[in-house]
Amino acid sequence: MMHLDEVRRKLVNRREALLRLATRQRADGDELLALREPDWEDAAAELRDARVLDRLATEEQRELAEIDAALGRIASGGWGTCIDCGKRITAARLRVRPESTRCRPCAERTGG
Repeated sequence: MMHLDEVRRKLVNRREALLRLATRQRADGDELLALREPDWEDAAAELRDARVLDRLATEEQRELAEIDAALGRIASGGWGTCIDCGKRITAARLRVRPESTRCRPCAERTGG
């Protein structure tokens, strides 16, 4: 099993990287909007780009929530236990995806 300090550090580092990315994306978007007054074609392109960025931001928010939940499970002592069957999640799975809430068989059965 991975050492909890190592897992916590990995999760915190990923969380910080996601927050930096989100901040950079917002700043880039604000800078682009400030550069010019859009015509209708530019406005359509910007709307499309905003939707793409929104989906990225939604994915980042989901990942941040999973990381925060994993950090909470570490703090409470529940990290590494499958939420469905109660068995230990393998060290190999946790090494790849430390925010995992399900063992591989349960994840495959539920599609997650």
